[in-house]
Amino acid sequence: MRLAMLLPALLLLGACIPRTNVDFAYRPGVSLNALAGAPLRVEVLDERRRPADSAGEVRGLMGSTAGRAVTSRPVAELVRAGFEAGLVARGLALATPGQAGPVLSVALRQFEAVQVVQRGATARFTVRLLDSAGRELWRHEEQQREIDRTLGGGAGTAPVSALSPILARLLRNSVDKVLDDPGFRAALAR
Repeated sequence: MRLAMLLPALLLLGACIPRTNVDFAYRPGVSLNALAGAPLRVEVLDERRRPADSAGEVRGLMGSTAGRAVTSRPVAELVRAGFEAGLVARGLALATPGQAGPVLSVALRQFEAVQVVQRGATARFTVRLLDSAGRELWRHEEQQREIDRTLGGGAGTAPVSALSPILARLLRNSVDKVLDDPGFRAALAR
């Protein structure tokens, strides 16, 4: 009975958690190794068990959510744009819509930032290079973790928007690690 009376209040409290936009983008590093191969199409499938625009949260010391990090476009679109920018920065052309050719397929399993006392972000995904017939040429399981230990003070002292730089760094490091993988480069050159 008491739970039934508390449930509407708890749902209302969850709806009152502030949502802050934390869009992020891929910024290429200083020295990139050129890629050679046919124009690629990038596809990202969001397999996370979260809303499409969810990028993380700030929590209090007791674990309660103090703010949610959201993006203006689905996270999968931002990740796809990151891979596309990484390919272009390495001199590889992107396939035009409807153009047959190889596909870089990314199954996004996790991509989020969390701040309690320090900020951390984690990406986990499977990347496959498929030929124009859909045959797998290369497969890679990637997990990347970024930790920012510069946060001063107690939990929740930095705004949710402070998660944006660590998400951008997570995207850059994840994309660079995949696109610079020797196995990927060898499969792409075939």
